[in-house]
Amino acid sequence: MLIVASVSGRNDVPVEMALWARDQGITVVALTSVAYSEAVTSRHASGRRLFEIADMILDLMCPEGDAVLDIAGLPVKTGAISTVTGITIMHAVVSETLRLLVARGMTPPVFMSGNRDGGDAYNQALLARYRTQIHYM
Repeated sequence: MLIVASVSGRNDVPVEMALWARDQGITVVALTSVAYSEAVTSRHASGRRLFEIADMILDLMCPEGDAVLDIAGLPVKTGAISTVTGITIMHAVVSETLRLLVARGMTPPVFMSGNRDGGDAYNQALLARYRTQIHYM
């Protein structure tokens, strides 16, 4: 599974990533705003937007322009909401995935806050256990 994030869903790179993943047989999940995307045209040569390619959509529900705050005297809206909604949705996806794994009898490796007593030691043990799978170390 590949989760591709693009608020507008119109730009080349996210659309290209989604098309490539589909060609590889990978399930594509779009983290995008359908309302925003439907209000704009694609910038990709295919003319397609991310939500039109994805197998599943996690809808950010942002308005066109991803801004919701009107300020008197400012000619454009400000106050993007996609960052807050996007991270909230992704935290929910990760948390539900962890819950499902635990319900199946698995203990997924999850880092502990390093600000908790014992957190650093706990995390070092995880890093040591999975060192062959963590490629950025």
